[in-house]
Amino acid sequence: MTLIKTIGEKIRSSRQTLHLTLTQLSKQSSVSVALLSKIENGQVSSPISTYAKITDALGISLSDLFASDGKESGILVERKNDRESNTDSGKSEYEFTPLCKEWPNKDFSIFMMTYSPGDNSQRSPNFTFPGEEFFYVMNGQLGMHYGNQYIELNEGDSLFIDASVPHGGRCIGDSKTHVLMISVPYNK
Repeated sequence: MTLIKTIGEKIRSSRQTLHLTLTQLSKQSSVSVALLSKIENGQVSSPISTYAKITDALGISLSDLFASDGKESGILVERKNDRESNTDSGKSEYEFTPLCKEWPNKDFSIFMMTYSPGDNSQRSPNFTFPGEEFFYVMNGQLGMHYGNQYIELNEGDSLFIDASVPHGGRCIGDSKTHVLMISVPYNK
């Protein structure tokens, strides 16, 4: 089963456990009914900020959405070939790969973000969720919009932000940019 389908099933299951309709979840999460339906049916991948809105409305952590069930040992080895990436709703401006998604009960999520070069300067940064994010540029160059600020980051640079402020990154070089991102939602 693909990661997109697994995420959709977890969202549907959590929603049904709470006896919520799609319309009720839509109102609580500010995500449209149409998009929620597509997500639940594994038809579309969404930005992390969208998943964060949904998990917040469902009262589960973002890491629960990406975690596999039943792993409870004190160590986790995750092999490179076992990872599955998601793209930004098919726009291919970036893809995100959850790292160590099978670790149970963690309060944060780790992602490998891969930004592709291209002319995506027209897109405004609109990612938000109640939490904090840490970015570490492993290679390439990242242009990060944060509120009214624009910051250029190079290999080895890092950035820590309040994720409730609209933000978004894009590759500003000629080759792909790889960024390690740690996302920590605020506790309710």
